[in-house]
Amino acid sequence: TAMGISKEKKALGYAVQNVKGDQLTQAANTNLAGALQGKVSGIDIAPSSGMPGASSKITIRGSRSFTGDNTPLYVIDGMPVASTADVDTDVMNNGSVSGADFANRAVDIDPNDIESINILKGQAASALYGIRASNGVIVVSTKRGKNQKPQFSYSGLFGTDRPTRTPEVMNAYDRTVYLNNQFMYNGIPETDSRYYTADEQEYFKTHSTDWFDLAWKNPFTTQHNLSVNGGSDRINYYMQVTTSKAEHSIIWISNVIASVPM
Repeated sequence: TAMGISKEKKALGYAVQNVKGDQLTQAANTNLAGALQGKVSGIDIAPSSGMPGASSKITIRGSRSFTGDNTPLYVIDGMPVASTADVDTDVMNNGSVSGADFANRAVDIDPNDIESINILKGQAASALYGIRASNGVIVVSTKRGKNQKPQFSYSGLFGTDRPTRTPEVMNAYDRTVYLNNQFMYNGIPETDSRYYTADEQEYFKTHSTDWFDLAWKNPFTTQHNLSVNGGSDRINYYMQVTTSKAEHSIIWISNVIASVPM
């Protein structure tokens, strides 16, 4: 609950939901918001775009304001962190997709570092955090070292995306037929030089470029995670190194993330 106070779930007078860290890493999503998607009821998670590394917006129990901020407050190991973006990404009221996507601080949280998450949904649950928590609180507890011999752990992932179907597009010959029909429909004389001749149309039957196929590639996702956990009577430690690379379906776009929390 708020301020690190522990209570039995049945003793709480408000809605709270818990998500374990291993549930967040099942889909190997590098974004905390994306990792939460589909795992918590009453939460709406909307990605800003399909680009790799794109930010996502989280709202708990719907929006409360038409013009104000509706994002929840993050509390990471007792430290409140605002979830609003550092820079307003709304360009001419068209949203962040049309401009630069300046993500909020949720993208800095590696799901591999998380031990558990508690979602405080009600007003009573977030009262101790004040007005900043009016839209709910996401309490994040990160992994800690244990009094034990050093234990090393590695996990890796490799995946790819393939389209189930691709859009049907005109080839070069179909376009010449379409344009000739348009010229005729608009009453342009057939002697006009803009018409494609029969010889030109015959040429384009065998000379055409599928630009979608040329630009598209099946994107790959790779992730490597190495951690060490240990401690003694005097000190406990947990260190982790994570690298991930997510490619986009368009050939020149990719996203690389590296994190070294301690």
